[in-house]
Amino acid sequence: LRAQTSPVGIVGPTTAVSSQPLTLRLMSGSQQLVPDSWRQLYNPDRYTGTEWVTSFDLQLQPNADGSLTATARYPGRYKIAAVQGAQQYTTTVVVKPVRPLFKMKGLDFGGFTGLDRAYAANANRALGTDGQRDRGRGRSIPGSEYHTGDGLDCR
Repeated sequence: LRAQTSPVGIVGPTTAVSSQPLTLRLMSGSQQLVPDSWRQLYNPDRYTGTEWVTSFDLQLQPNADGSLTATARYPGRYKIAAVQGAQQYTTTVVVKPVRPLFKMKGLDFGGFTGLDRAYAANANRALGTDGQRDRGRGRSIPGSEYHTGDGLDCR
């Protein structure tokens, strides 16, 4: 026995921006099919890998020709299913903000009074680290007392 792959699938854009209407179609080769229903899928109770999808609701509008117009008001990763008989066909769409978010390099809330060396040394011991530099995993920031590894560098 050989496994056969179905030529049936959802065709449409895989990326969009917020509030942009998307048209999706269930296709078998070059023939458009009319599914029994369209629906949005959400996160399962447990998931792994890239199964994550947003919990924001899509606006779904089935069209008379069997296609679907979907609109996401908010950015996220949405999963959509077309159901035909006992078969369910799925696709995902990544929706980005209309305006790209600014790139953030860091935050400064002020009021930092310096590194408490005794506290940092105790934290290293509690984490099972000895504060040694680099150890093959992290790197030291030149000219600073901070270390980006698995423990704090307490010079």
